[in-house]
Amino acid sequence: GLALAIGLPWLARQWPWLATARDQLALRLPLWGPLQHKRELARFAEALAMLSASGVPLLDALRVGEAVIDNQVLRHGVRLARRHIANGSGLSDGFAAVGILPPLALRMLRVGENSGELARALAQVSDSYQREVRLASERLLTLLEPTLTVLLGGLLLWMVSAVLGPVYSALTRLGASA
Repeated sequence: GLALAIGLPWLARQWPWLATARDQLALRLPLWGPLQHKRELARFAEALAMLSASGVPLLDALRVGEAVIDNQVLRHGVRLARRHIANGSGLSDGFAAVGILPPLALRMLRVGENSGELARALAQVSDSYQREVRLASERLLTLLEPTLTVLLGGLLLWMVSAVLGPVYSALTRLGASA
């Protein structure tokens, strides 16, 4: 496990396809995947909101926002959306074509584009995702607490039986020989 924890990041830097495969797998995991997806999109939307509010041109803001994302799959999706937008699509249409944002976020972006309040809409998307990540993390920790308690109890039982088993067996042999 330790070799994998140290070796996988090193190998992922050497072979980009391995990093992409690792990130695809992370997004497909049952509990971790949606949490990871929302966390990355919250960071992206927050960065994009700040840059948009500061007056940075949209394509430049998308380029910087792309660099904020750690997940290679989502980063590639933002890159594709940026290409769509550079070719004349709107922000929400570019992301809809790629499919990395859920429908609610796309609707919020579309409203922000139409009303001229894109930075505000992006900030609301970021706040929404951050709230969902916080709640999902709390739920995940709540689910993990009993599981860890049972695992630690089992480990303790194994350790006690490993220590007391030989003592019991030695005492029964002494009792039988006397």
